[in-house]
Amino acid sequence: MAGLALATSAAAAQPLAATTVDAKIAAFGGWVVWSVGSPGGFRLMGAHDGRVATLPVRPRRLPFDVDLGTDGHGHTVATYSRCSRSGCRVRVLDLATGAERLAGVPHRRGDSDTFPSMWSGRIAFARHRGAVDRVLLWSPRARRVTVLPHGAVPTECPYPTGCRGITVRARVDGLDLGPNVVSFLWSVQGPAVAVRTEIRVDRISTRRSVRVASGHGGEACTANPDAVGLSAPTVAGGAIWFSQLAAACNVYTSALFRYATSPVAGATAALPGIVLQVAKDGPRLFALVATPANPICSVAAPCTIEQIAAPPLAPVGG
Repeated sequence: MAGLALATSAAAAQPLAATTVDAKIAAFGGWVVWSVGSPGGFRLMGAHDGRVATLPVRPRRLPFDVDLGTDGHGHTVATYSRCSRSGCRVRVLDLATGAERLAGVPHRRGDSDTFPSMWSGRIAFARHRGAVDRVLLWSPRARRVTVLPHGAVPTECPYPTGCRGITVRARVDGLDLGPNVVSFLWSVQGPAVAVRTEIRVDRISTRRSVRVASGHGGEACTANPDAVGLSAPTVAGGAIWFSQLAAACNVYTSALFRYATSPVAGATAALPGIVLQVAKDGPRLFALVATPANPICSVAAPCTIEQIAAPPLAPVGG
């Protein structure tokens, strides 16, 4: 961890660390990063070469929307947003040197950019302006911002009395950029839609968008399953990886999913325990795991970040 002028301590073999917050974990280039609570907000932590350290960035009021990738020189970097009253801006941390900088994404007054992900210098991110997020791709070489497709947004009102005063909100809740695709978690709230989520994949060359999975919320013990939650996706090895947590009358089951993107083909396997997030780095698979029968992270019941064995996958529906 050259360049990080902070005290480090030997990390336990398993699990890597504990955290009291269900927030995005990211893995790439031998690194794993995550958020932990601190007196000043949330700190960004990193594990590399068997050691754990607090990364040299200021705390954030909310957990970090962090992702790992590569800059234009091939260096492993962390990207995240830093927010103020005027909105959020994208920042980049070089993990080798500890140097932090603004990403240089063009920014107008009123724009708020979150969930950034960098690959070979390009940055994909979500832009908040109004009730529906946009998915954008910034190319510093071309000096151009490309608009990519977002997820589904309900347009019809299901109520005979109308939907006046009911706002539709659609947002990105996690995003990852790879060499050829952007994958993101899309969440929608609106009339007759409690909380519905989907994992989408946008192919950059054609701007074609595909939904590969969907989740939903519901009331306990009214269906089987009564709720299906999806984690933020990871692009790795030419595929999209994510976890699913299903609840059936307060009994929770976890699964790992892998989707190839050309053509779209899925595979899945059951995961032990309550898995809230996964991150993939080459052959290594990391998971944010909650305590048994309790699908939240808290001070009373911290979650653990673990390297887990990737189970054999079977075709979806097979």
